[in-house]
Amino acid sequence: MIYAPTRPVNVLLPDCQQPMTPMVARAGLGLFGLIVLFSLLAVLIGALTASCGKPIAFLSMREGNWEIYAMDPRVAIVHNLTHSETDDYFPAWSRDGTRLAFRSARDGNEDIYVMSSDGRRLWRLTNHLGRDLDPAWSPDGTRIAFVSYRIGAGEIFLMDSLCGVSPESCGANLRQITQNSSEDLEPDWSPDGTQIIFSTYRNGNSEIYVMDVSCVRWLEDCERSALRLTHHPAQDRFPAWSPDGRQIAFVSNRTGNDEIFLMDEQGNNVRQLTFTVSSDWHPTWSEDGREILFQSYRDGNAEVYVMNADGAHLRRVTHTRTSEWYPIWWP
Repeated sequence: MIYAPTRPVNVLLPDCQQPMTPMVARAGLGLFGLIVLFSLLAVLIGALTASCGKPIAFLSMREGNWEIYAMDPRVAIVHNLTHSETDDYFPAWSRDGTRLAFRSARDGNEDIYVMSSDGRRLWRLTNHLGRDLDPAWSPDGTRIAFVSYRIGAGEIFLMDSLCGVSPESCGANLRQITQNSSEDLEPDWSPDGTQIIFSTYRNGNSEIYVMDVSCVRWLEDCERSALRLTHHPAQDRFPAWSPDGRQIAFVSNRTGNDEIFLMDEQGNNVRQLTFTVSSDWHPTWSEDGREILFQSYRDGNAEVYVMNADGAHLRRVTHTRTSEWYPIWWP
């Protein structure tokens, strides 16, 4: 058991918090103008409620090394959640918001850890010389899918994750579900917990596949269930299932640089959501499926942005001189 008290770190206000009251005083508007202005502000505030009222977590180097931070966009304070002298990566919240999984090398090699949301308890789930990364929680919070290099190339594994409830199940029942000479990366669960979507280099370039995880006994059964969703010579990565299971957000450089795209669960009806000369990465859906959080280099360094699920109403969430990576919603 490890106690890690949070330390507040001051940051600049994100766009959704900029004070609006002074605008009225400076405007010099009459009564009708004030009514119109306040009506517009009401619409704007309502549109921002979902993104500004929901805490997020992300990676940042603002204290010298990569740590995981939590931020409530309504206030100007973030909290360091991990407090490690080594780098911590790939944050993933359990669906109930009580546990955070991440990758860390704090004990020598890169393994998967889980901590309670208050930072008071920490569990190490893997202990292997091979690198373990990309943890993803099952919808019911009982299992974690992750990528491991313990047998050579990156493969996807499953393990139990009921740390704190059943200590003996913490990292137990390890099971490999992909087997390929190339890399299988970035797993994400379907909302019903029956499938996992992932990116893979098994076709030479990075493509997106979906796989059945109900294959209980034989690894070959899992591999036979793998279905290719994207068919493009570019690199398609970072797949993320929408909460209703009907859409998949992903990153592709098929238009020249990394942009965020959307497709249906069958891999059809692909459409581009972001348009920038830089790179947009790591899309994650809000719980209600209305918004997508992502990182972008469009303003120089990597910062966190949010947009509507149709690509409209783009807003910047973080403002720092360092880089902010892998943003996720806090459930």
